[in-house]
Amino acid sequence: MDSRTSFRWVLTVFAALAAVLTACEIPRRGTGVDNPVAQVIVSPDTLTIDPLQTYQFRAFGRTQVGDSVPVSVGWAASAGAITQAGMYTADTSAADVTVTATLSSSAVSGGASVRKRRVIRIVISPKNVTVLAGAGEQFTVYGLRNTGDSVGVAAAYDATGGTISASGAYT
Repeated sequence: MDSRTSFRWVLTVFAALAAVLTACEIPRRGTGVDNPVAQVIVSPDTLTIDPLQTYQFRAFGRTQVGDSVPVSVGWAASAGAITQAGMYTADTSAADVTVTATLSSSAVSGGASVRKRRVIRIVISPKNVTVLAGAGEQFTVYGLRNTGDSVGVAAAYDATGGTISASGAYT
């Protein structure tokens, strides 16, 4: 086979391949009229953070047929602050927060719940104690958060009868 015949054969194969690919119906991607965004998904959908902590939220669209697509959204938060890039900063209030992402081109939106960790109870140990005159007892305190975990807290001790130091040593 000479080089011209080989070249013509290769060109014929490429032309046939191009014709087949052109004739194929390739489904459209994106959010055209046939596949509008039906839902905005905010990720994560729930979050627990400390007051003043920051977190980067993300959003994507879901079409009526279930495809995930990138979307342009505006962000809002019921408390704290959120940038238009989705960076949320919790405030110091006790209120839990709803973060919302709304499509720039329509009213379709999605949301996330933000729960702030906060101390809801102070625990002193020991709870009850009898101390003989001249004897002593060491008290300690810690906080319990709304999430169930414990956390150290600064406490000011006060006692009726006897004396108690700033570190909780009672006499």
